[in-house]
Parts: sequence; structure tokens; C-alpha cells
Amino acid sequence: MFLNLAGSRPVWLRSVATASFCLAALATAYTAVVIPLVGIGLVAANVANGKGLDAALGGVAFAVLAWPFAVVLGIIPGAVIGAAGGLAIGAILAVAGKRAGPGTGAAIGLAVAVAIVTAAHLVAAEGLLDSRETSGPGRLVPYLFWLVGPGLLVIGGLTWTGYSVRRVPGGAQRAGG
Repeated sequence: MFLNLAGSRPVWLRSVATASFCLAALATAYTAVVIPLVGIGLVAANVANGKGLDAALGGVAFAVLAWPFAVVLGIIPGAVIGAAGGLAIGAILAVAGKRAGPGTGAAIGLAVAVAIVTAAHLVAAEGLLDSRETSGPGRLVPYLFWLVGPGLLVIGGLTWTGYSVRRVPGGAQRAGG
């Protein structure tokens, strides 16, 4: 019932709700994958020192204690970015009216997502890349973790939002967007 946004709701409201929910869900999935991987990396790095039990306890403690930070730094911002992107998608689709089908909606969602991801890269990429020549490929880890991974999720989520808002069941798109 919650996900049935078709009804008589305007397209901009469906778009905001869909994008916000989608990006929050994708951010949750991202953190559910990344947090255990970082914990495993911590354990693997510290087992070599001969402290296997300490490493395992540290990995488990990290996995448990990282979730509140993931909610504040990833999931809530994902929902907010989704709502903002969804509002832009919905506004453009509302202006386009009945002429915009699912393919056009996906293209609009992709364009909005690329604009958001490009803005994020212009603002934050330089600070996340280590400019020292001797740092090796490890210098890309913060960039990949904080920008590339979430950026790909934003692109996928907002593209799907544009597509799905115009592909609602029950003929809501024929009722006038």
C-alpha cells in the first residue's frame, strides 16, 4: 500500500516520494555492503600482527558502531538528495505533461542525476584525492568510497525514478500527470 503512489497524486509528489525512498534504500544497501567489507579489511590487516582475537573483536565493534554514522552520513542524506532530485524530475515531467513517457522520464532522471553527481564531484573530488606522487592506488579509496559509489547509486536511482513515475499502474499517466 505504501509503495502504490499511482492514484491521483500529482507527478511531482510521486517523483519526490519515489526518489527519496529509492535513494534511501540504495544508501542502506551500500552501507550494508561496505561496513562488513571494511570490518573484514580491518581484521585482515591486524591478523598479520598476531592478534587475531583483538582483530575480530575490533571488526565486530566497527560493524556495530558504524551504523549510526551510516544513517547520519549516508542514509538520511540519500533520502534528502533523492527528494531534491525527485522534485526536479517531477517538475520537469509536470511541465512535459502527457507527452513524456517512461523513456523520456528516464532521460530526465538521468540528466538530473548527472547534474547532481557532477556538482558533487566539482565540490569534493579535489579534497578526496591525495595529490602526493608516492601515495599509489590507495589514494583513490576515499574518492571511490565517498563519491564514485554513491554517485553511481544516485544515477541509477534517479534514472529509475524518472522511468517508474511515468510507468505507473492503473493508467495514472493517462489521467494527466
